[in-house]
Amino acid sequence: MAASLINPYIVGNPIGNKEKFFGRDDVFYFIEDNLAQGTSVIFLHGQRRIGKTSVLAQIPNFLSHLNQFVFVRLSLEGQNQGNLSDILNHLAIGIIESLNLTQQNIIIPKKLDLEANSQIFINDFLPQIFKALGEKKIVLLLDEFDAVIDRKEHTIANDFFRYLQSMLKRYEGIISLIPVIGRQLYAEKILVSLFRQAPLMEVGLLDNTNTKRLITKTSEGILKYEPEAIQSIWELSSGQPYCTQLLCSVVFEKARDKQEEEVENWQIVTKEDVNRSIDEAITKGENGLAWFRLGLPPAERVVFAAIAEMQERSRPEHWKLLEDFGVTVTDELYQALETLENDGFIQKREPSQWSREQPYPHAIMVELVRCWFIKKQHLREEILELDKLHPETIPLYEQAEELCQEKDFREAITLYEQVLQTNPNHFKALFSLASACLQNEQYSRAVELYARVCKVDNLSVRFQESFVTSLVGYGRDLMLQSNLQQAKVQFATALELEPDNKRAQQRLLEVETQLEKERTQISVSLQNVRNPFSAGIPVPPENFVGRRSAIASAFDQIYNRSHLSIHGSTGIGKSSFLRYLASPEVWEQFGLDSNEAIIVYLNCDSIFPFTPDAFWREVLTLLKEELSNEKLLQTDIKEILTVEALTSKHVSQILRKIGKQNRFLLLLLDNYEAALFPHENYTEADIQTFVSNIRNLASHSFESQYLSTVVASSKRLNEIGPQLNPSASPWYNHYLFLSLKPFNDIEVSELLSRMPSELKLTTTLRQGIQEISGGIPVLVQNACFLIYNIWRSGQTLTVETFAEEFLRATVQIFQDWWTSFNETQQILLMLIALSQVEGHLSKSRQYDLSDIDIIFAQKKRELRDLEYGGFIKLVESSDKMVYQFTSSMMEWWVLTEIKNSGEEVINTRRKVFLSLMSHKQMQQIQNGIRWLQSNQDAVPSILTLKFPFDEK
Repeated sequence: MAASLINPYIVGNPIGNKEKFFGRDDVFYFIEDNLAQGTSVIFLHGQRRIGKTSVLAQIPNFLSHLNQFVFVRLSLEGQNQGNLSDILNHLAIGIIESLNLTQQNIIIPKKLDLEANSQIFINDFLPQIFKALGEKKIVLLLDEFDAVIDRKEHTIANDFFRYLQSMLKRYEGIISLIPVIGRQLYAEKILVSLFRQAPLMEVGLLDNTNTKRLITKTSEGILKYEPEAIQSIWELSSGQPYCTQLLCSVVFEKARDKQEEEVENWQIVTKEDVNRSIDEAITKGENGLAWFRLGLPPAERVVFAAIAEMQERSRPEHWKLLEDFGVTVTDELYQALETLENDGFIQKREPSQWSREQPYPHAIMVELVRCWFIKKQHLREEILELDKLHPETIPLYEQAEELCQEKDFREAITLYEQVLQTNPNHFKALFSLASACLQNEQYSRAVELYARVCKVDNLSVRFQESFVTSLVGYGRDLMLQSNLQQAKVQFATALELEPDNKRAQQRLLEVETQLEKERTQISVSLQNVRNPFSAGIPVPPENFVGRRSAIASAFDQIYNRSHLSIHGSTGIGKSSFLRYLASPEVWEQFGLDSNEAIIVYLNCDSIFPFTPDAFWREVLTLLKEELSNEKLLQTDIKEILTVEALTSKHVSQILRKIGKQNRFLLLLLDNYEAALFPHENYTEADIQTFVSNIRNLASHSFESQYLSTVVASSKRLNEIGPQLNPSASPWYNHYLFLSLKPFNDIEVSELLSRMPSELKLTTTLRQGIQEISGGIPVLVQNACFLIYNIWRSGQTLTVETFAEEFLRATVQIFQDWWTSFNETQQILLMLIALSQVEGHLSKSRQYDLSDIDIIFAQKKRELRDLEYGGFIKLVESSDKMVYQFTSSMMEWWVLTEIKNSGEEVINTRRKVFLSLMSHKQMQQIQNGIRWLQSNQDAVPSILTLKFPFDEK
């Protein structure tokens, strides 16, 4: 692998390099004019991901000619807990570190002293700072100002605002503030009343000229953008900096791939190149794009999603669309439309701007965001959030629920109707009212209500919550984290409570089987160390293949001291990916010096029970081992390890010392989801504090320049972890997202080329391995591992010898995947398998699945998740697109599961089936299962599983 070009576009991190920053002249002129006039507070505001943090970082660069001012950049990240003394202590430490005054013997006020007398910050600490700076004035650049208001104890936030006002009054003309705020924070009455005279400047979209400069100047000398390509990026991003950087970053990666493949004119970027980058940009920018949704209140989310959907359909009736989804259009929704327009999320189009292709009166401002909304299909989810409007209805709803529990349905109905009169879109009340009417035999009213419930979609499907169900669900999550021993404990406990629980029995059998398999695989791998393939263990770096583009993206992030989150299903190769990044030889291939990095690999699953103290203690312990030749640093770490409760601040002390050696820490964290699940001694609040501290260390602290992290998880970080608050930045905001996909044909061929030359693989055999594995790395490795062993043992490589061994080695992998799917995904896979039997193996029409596309159209999101995981794919068949399994082995396994389970498949999942289809359609599925059981030869045997050996 030749040394690769470093991606110059910056995604996720603030831009500190002046040469890579474009536009915002109006903002800097605004700040300069106000500072010259002696203004004490200057507010900056703007949407999430608009570049506010980058603007703060650039103020010292663009206003460096103002010699009388010293700019101090601080972040209030993580200050949504604690009290006023905590905030003041945080500011004091930040000021000292930012101004590098650690050698000036300045006394930093302790939290206990500040709790006793908060005025020592103003009376004692600040005078020391002014003395050290001489005649210069201080300008505090306060990022994440919203974090202060993001707390239940609003009195503390109010105290802090009043404290700032007192500080500014005391030192008028000597100290100024430039806080970055959001719309919700500026609406706070206390803030408006205290700082009503403060000027406010919006950090908005870049204009066309500066967007073009960002696109072309950033990669000047490497890429050449055709005018149509630049225009296409502008139309997709509308000058939104994050979206522009994101698109250009993906465009650059694809150009770099062309260069490595020696494609002619690889450096020329066309409009087609930009269009081909959209889907990948949406995937990689998941965490940033999500905040265009999460930053909005429920009513605005619904309207935003409806407009995005209507643009996709090229129709103007977004209100009609919402009504079709069961929504009653209320004043709140009309107001939400106006707010979205005023805040720049959507734009109003005059009738003169309409066309046949674009006949809609409103449009999403940033087209890439709209594409993301459509791809994620958020509309139905947003609609369900409308029951949060009018919190005054909560007591009525809760009282009605209690009456239903007491079987007093008539009184409950009265209360439910009162709730719906206040909030017609309280869908929980709607469903409960329908159920109460049915129980009270008011059938006509029930039918009317259920008609609307069906529009809203799956609200009629309820899962009984109980301790046993919770235990089984938690056990399944532990299995997904590969924490099998603890999963076994959960299932065993569930069976103690309910011995006949079939699901718990099945899960316990699965986990015991998997534990036995792991022990067997470890034994086999030890006995066959010379086998060049890996089964059940990560692939060593010397045997790693493929992933060239993904590895290049990882090194882009590492080179820029940025952070990467990789995700993918079990068996996709995440652990192997991390271990590959740690190899010095790989660094050399990319033209980088691994000696600059201290690389620490940590499997978060190994920390049980997980706690922040245990995590940081393990990081420092591993770091000490890596620094075996650094006696001074080892001594420092050893001393820190004696502290009772370790936090990120202790690690930052070591990072600073590493930075003085012109080195940095590369932290590779496997199974990161283990840090994101609560337990008895690790609450949701603890998790929020932990991830917030990590983000502060990685993104906002002085030591962030000496740290890069790559984390691996089974799902995207935005799908797991603590609940987000729209008024604060997400805890995963600093990561670039990267999805690991199955191997393509070239990568499979590269792996097969590691077979010894004496073992001659025919073309049909190579194609067969691709067919049976679907390119999923764990299956390809198992297939190659077994073929090599069969050949080495002297056996003849036949269908029988391979098939029996492959089935025995991989059946638990398929069982693991199957149990990781939710019930809806399981049913969708069954339908795909049955449709394949009907369409390709059955000569008679014993059952009819011709309307299966209607079912699939309702569950595009679940199907898309299965497609992203590499389990299914869309292919063209008979002039239409149909879903097929990527692995023929998995298709066989699902059909066998259906055949063995029989109609119990439907009986145990009846509610889920009826949420997907009508009674008539379900009857067709039952006919199909009966037919399958009576026609055993309809399921191909493992020996004829589309695996064409050439046995000559």
